[in-house]
Amino acid sequence: GCALDRKRLLAGAGDISVRRMGDEPAPGVSQRQQCYVARDAFYECKAKHKGDEAACEEVKKVYHSSCLPSWVKYFDKKQVYDEYKKKLEKEGYQPLPSDKRR
Repeated sequence: GCALDRKRLLAGAGDISVRRMGDEPAPGVSQRQQCYVARDAFYECKAKHKGDEAACEEVKKVYHSSCLPSWVKYFDKKQVYDEYKKKLEKEGYQPLPSDKRR
């Protein structure tokens, strides 16, 4: 069998930190909060200036520089899904005219 030295393993545990691609440290609490504030500001700007991407370009830059790229991707996908979900709740399911399933 393979026995691990638990004391030796745990002694180095304080040195372990979560890493992301590029071997940079994961964001701390204040960095996450900055990301959330930037994200919320960007989505508020998009809602206010419907369809006018140029109006939110500066806010978008702050959002992208404040959050990990994987977080931006997740938040953007989630926002699209949440908008779709709201639309379904408001309007209900509308089958396409060619949808003959019943």
